[in-house]
Amino acid sequence: MGRLCKICCHPKVVEINQHLIKRDLTLKQIQEKYGRGDHPFSISALQRHWINHVKPEVEKAQRKMQRQIKSDAEKQYIDDLEALNRIISQLDELLAEGRISLTHILKAIQLRMQLLGETAAPPEIVIRWGLGLKQDEAQEEQAIEEEEVIKKREEVLKLIV
Repeated sequence: MGRLCKICCHPKVVEINQHLIKRDLTLKQIQEKYGRGDHPFSISALQRHWINHVKPEVEKAQRKMQRQIKSDAEKQYIDDLEALNRIISQLDELLAEGRISLTHILKAIQLRMQLLGETAAPPEIVIRWGLGLKQDEAQEEQAIEEEEVIKKREEVLKLIV
């Protein structure tokens, strides 16, 4: 059977462990403060205590805390998403009844998209009313191109004259 850890048997083990975790004292300072008198220990005993006893417990506690934080964040995310979905459903009903404007609905959609991480910035939503929008857009583009051609011709004529 192996020897007992001198630090674990020390009457001030809790204080020693706190210093190891906080790292507010060096190993030498801890050894000088607590490793003298009736319960002596070496710096190497302190190192072994950290590696074999304290560090694994600290890492275990950190993993547990990380899992809890992740779980809490996931729960909050789901709760927020469900709340926004309820809001959007209610907005759909209010819009159908004519009791709300489209602006309110668009804002709710933007918030939902941000929560889902679909965009870094709020989306730009452009609504155009009317029929034949594709034809109108094509005509506008053609008119712009024609204006550019006319300007270029005028510039060429100025250079010639």
